[in-house]
Amino acid sequence: MVKNNKTGFFSIKLRDEKMELDIIGLVSACSYALDCIEAELVHVTNRHGKRVAYISVCMAEKFGITGEALQDLAMCALLHDNALTQYISEEVRHDLIKDQTMDISSKKLGVHCVYGEQNIKKLPFYTDVTNVILYHHENADGTGPFRKKWEEIPLFARIIHLCDTIDIIGNTGGYDQQNWEQAKAYLVKYENTIFDAECVKAFLEVFSEEKFADMGGEELEKRLWEKVPRKKQFCDEGTCKDLADFFAQIVDYKSEFVERFPELSLFYRLFSP
Repeated sequence: MVKNNKTGFFSIKLRDEKMELDIIGLVSACSYALDCIEAELVHVTNRHGKRVAYISVCMAEKFGITGEALQDLAMCALLHDNALTQYISEEVRHDLIKDQTMDISSKKLGVHCVYGEQNIKKLPFYTDVTNVILYHHENADGTGPFRKKWEEIPLFARIIHLCDTIDIIGNTGGYDQQNWEQAKAYLVKYENTIFDAECVKAFLEVFSEEKFADMGGEELEKRLWEKVPRKKQFCDEGTCKDLADFFAQIVDYKSEFVERFPELSLFYRLFSP
């Protein structure tokens, strides 16, 4: 039996009591939902997850990351802030109600990394992605939330950390020449302090002003999927339930947000009691 939802985010094929799932398609849908929720809660411009993923997979070429590992990197990048909404709800929301001017970044930055690391343990990765989400805010010189230096930080986490920062710079005023120059200057200034030299070199070799400008365009998602493999996986009942639990942990299936994204609601209801 084959069943496809109309959005094209995932397909389901049964074989020997297992389902063939486009895991990264589901993750992409989740990333989009998270971006929209964060846009409402903290006014973050959406598509942040996809831009971070695109920059990450472009940089991956310089590190020889391909195939299943590249798909895992893209999944981690898409979900690098998977627990930010959870963090806002559980740790920050009451403070925000009291003080609408509070800067969320001034709170304990590592908390959402801990939540996020726990959340992704439910996902079926091809490679070992331990500590990628946990350490994606660590600085090269050991001044991050967990005081880990660059040699203690997984490469995927180091890549995502740099890409996250680049997208924030681009979002500040657009992906134009001025911000391109600002991004380059920022990386050079903080090489070996915030960012490790390998990642700075990889980014500057891969990206140009023109490629940077393209990140603000409508073709971003198309270019992302041209680079990332969409290898499907056959998942047993336990894995399917873990996936459902993952999405439920991030976005309550009863909430108004999931009603806007039927691919998440459908998947959850397939496996929920």
